[in-house]
Amino acid sequence: MAFVSDAAAPEINVTTNNNTSYKDAVGNRLFADKEEIVTVTATITDTVSGIREIGYAQSSEMASFERKTIQVGNAGYQVGHDLGDGWIISAIDNNLITRVTKTFSYKNDDNDIILSFDATDRSGNKKGNVQSEMFTVDKTDPVINIVFREDDDTDVYYSANRIADITVHERNFDATLIKDAIKNTFGSVPSYSFTEVSNEEYTAVVDFDEGDYTFSMSGTDLGNHAAIVNFSGGNEREFFVDKTKPSITDNFPEFAYTVTEDSFNKDKQVTITVAEHNFDPELIKLRVLRKDAGTDHNPNGLVDVTGEYLSRANWATSGDVHTITFSMSYDAVYKIEMTPEDLAGNTSDYRTTVVFEIDKTVPVVSAKNGSYVSATDTEFLEAYPYSRRDGSAPTVDFSDLNIDHIKYSLTVWVPDYLNSEAMPVVKPLTVYLKEDTAKSGIIKGSKFTIPNFTNDGVYALKLIAVDVAGNESVLNTNTYARMVDQDVLAYILDSNVNNKTGLYSFQYEDGTPISMRPDNFDDLKIFVLAKQDTNVDIVLRDTNADKIYANAQVTTDDSIYGFTVYNFLLTSDFFKDNYNGDTDIDLHLTVKNDEDRIDLGRMHIDNVAPTCVLPEEFSSWHWYFGEDSRTITLTNISELLDDSTCTVYDNGKAITPVYSKEDGTLTFKLDKGWHNVGVVLAGNAYNVKERVNMHVGYFWLWILISCGLFFIGVGTGALIVRNKKVQKYEDD
Repeated sequence: MAFVSDAAAPEINVTTNNNTSYKDAVGNRLFADKEEIVTVTATITDTVSGIREIGYAQSSEMASFERKTIQVGNAGYQVGHDLGDGWIISAIDNNLITRVTKTFSYKNDDNDIILSFDATDRSGNKKGNVQSEMFTVDKTDPVINIVFREDDDTDVYYSANRIADITVHERNFDATLIKDAIKNTFGSVPSYSFTEVSNEEYTAVVDFDEGDYTFSMSGTDLGNHAAIVNFSGGNEREFFVDKTKPSITDNFPEFAYTVTEDSFNKDKQVTITVAEHNFDPELIKLRVLRKDAGTDHNPNGLVDVTGEYLSRANWATSGDVHTITFSMSYDAVYKIEMTPEDLAGNTSDYRTTVVFEIDKTVPVVSAKNGSYVSATDTEFLEAYPYSRRDGSAPTVDFSDLNIDHIKYSLTVWVPDYLNSEAMPVVKPLTVYLKEDTAKSGIIKGSKFTIPNFTNDGVYALKLIAVDVAGNESVLNTNTYARMVDQDVLAYILDSNVNNKTGLYSFQYEDGTPISMRPDNFDDLKIFVLAKQDTNVDIVLRDTNADKIYANAQVTTDDSIYGFTVYNFLLTSDFFKDNYNGDTDIDLHLTVKNDEDRIDLGRMHIDNVAPTCVLPEEFSSWHWYFGEDSRTITLTNISELLDDSTCTVYDNGKAITPVYSKEDGTLTFKLDKGWHNVGVVLAGNAYNVKERVNMHVGYFWLWILISCGLFFIGVGTGALIVRNKKVQKYEDD
C-alpha cells in the first residue's frame, strides 16, 4: 500500500493585477480609473498531497462576506474545471488537484477591501489567514453642495453677513483637495474648516463678513476625480456684504442763523460728503425744495427743484468718499433734506436744513412824502417855507420783500433865539425817535417820519434800510429846511464832538471858545440855505461888532425853487495869513444875510505868550532868612494855562507847580539852599513863555558872610590900634 508523507501546508499567493499611484486616506492603494476593472488573483498550490479544502472571505465597507469554503475531491477533475464560485483548476497530478486559482473583480466603489484565504491539503496540513493587500476602489466624482442660507437675493448687495453651508459627499475625502476661490477686494477673506459628519459626508460653514466678494469652489478626491459643484441660494458667484450705514458730513447747520432769521444776503454753498463703499447718488435721496422769496419760513408750499441743481452739479469721488457741492444763488426760500441709503439698504438718519432764504436784493427807496420816487433818488434837499408851514412832517419809505429795520442818523440844527446877544445861534442836536428808547439809531419797519418837525431849522437825515438778510440800501441823504420864522439857516458841516471837527474844532460843547493859535485851525465847511436874491457872506465880528470879511470860497446851487444853497469853505490859511502877529482876540463866526446874521460859534485866537508878575525878590539876587521852606507865587497870569504843560525847574530838576485858574496864580515850594529857578508858562493855545536864571538863597549864607565881615573888621581894628601905638612910640 502506497502512502505519501507531507508535512508542508499549501502555498497561497494573492496578486493584485492592477497598478495605481493613488492612495486612500489610510495609505492603501486607491484605484480610481472609471473604466478599469480591478482584479485580484488568488493561487493556491500543494504539489505533494493535493488540495482538499479552500477557505476565503472578504472584508470591505460595501461588499464584505463571511468565510466561504470549497471542498475538493480527488477524482474526476480536469484542468480548467470550475470547482465552484470561480475557482478554476489549473494543475492536476494524477488524480490530485495541485493548483487552483480564482480572480476577484471589482468595478464598484468600495473601500478597505481585504481578501482572506486559507487552504488544507489532503494530509491535513493547513495554511491559514493569508490576506491580500488592503485597497480601495473609487470611481465616483465627489459632490460639493453650496447652499446660501435664506436671504434677500433681489440684488447682489447684502446688509448682513452672508452664510454658506458647504457639504462634500465623498468617501475618499481630503480637505486639502477642496479648493475655494474667495476674493474680497474690500476686507478679509473668511476662514472655515470641515467637520466629518460620516465617512462620506463633510460639512463647513463660510461666514462672509463685510466685503466685495467673488466666490467659487472646486476640488478632487484622493483619486483625483473632479468634484461636481452645486450652488443654490442665488448670487453665488459675486456679491457684496455691507453692514455699515453711509457716513454723512454736511454743512446744513450753517443755514441756521437766528440773527438774520435764517436769511442770507449772499450765495450759500451746500457741501455734502458721503463716506460709503457701495454708493449710489440716487440713493442719497437728496431734495432741494423751494418757494418764492419773501414767503413764510415754513414747509408749506415748497416745490421740489432738485433736478435744477443736480443737473449742474456732479458727485466727485475719491475712493469711498463722495462729495457734491452746489450753490444757492437764486433769491427764494429753501429747504434741503436727505435720507442717505447705500446699495445694501443701510440707511442713515434723516438730515435737513432749516427753512432758509437767499435774499441778495437790497432795499430801495420807494416813496418820499407818500409820492413814488425812483430807486436811484437817494439824495433829497427840500425847503419848507412859510407857504408850507402846515405841511405834514417829511416821510421816506423803503421797499423790500423782507425789510427789517432802518438805521438812521438825524441831526437837527434849530436856531436858539435865547442867547445873550438875542441873535439866533444854530447848534447841532442829535435826535432820536420816541420808539428808539435805547437811542440806538435803529427803528423797525420800512418808513421813517421826521419827528417834531415844527421849529425852524435844518433836519439832516441819513437813512439806510436793512432787510432780514442784512442787505443794506444805498445811503439816503435827506436834508429838510424849515424856514417859517426866518429867511436864512446856516450850520457848520462835519461837526462832531468826538472827532473835534467842524464847530467843535474851535469851540467846546458848552460854547466856550478853545484858545487856539492861528496855525491850529482846520478848514471849515459852512452850509447856508437862504432865499434867493439875498446877500449872504461869512464874516468875523470882534467884541466891538466890527465885521471882518472872511473871503470864504463858495459854491452855490439854485436848483431848489426860491432858495439858494451856499457851500462856503473857510480855509485854515485865512487865520494864518491874517493873525500871525501878536494877536489875542475873541471873534464870532457869523453868516451875514443882508442886515440879519446868524452866529455859528465863538473862537479865541491867541498868538501871544502868557505873562505873569514875579515876586519882587525874584527881580535880582535875593537871600531868605531862616531855614524853613518857602512858597513862591507867580501872580497876574495873563491867560488860561495848560496846567499839564506848565513846569518849574529847580536847579535843573522839574517840579510840578500848582495852578489856580480862578486866581491866575502859579505856586511852588523851595527848600533851604541855593536855587537856580526856571519857569515855563504854557497857554491853552500852546504859546509858551520861559523865565530862567532866577537866583535866590537862605539865611545861613548871610551868617557866613557876616562872620567873615566881622573877622575882617576885628583884624582891621587890631591892625589900626597897633599902628597907632607904634606911631605914638616913635613920636615919643
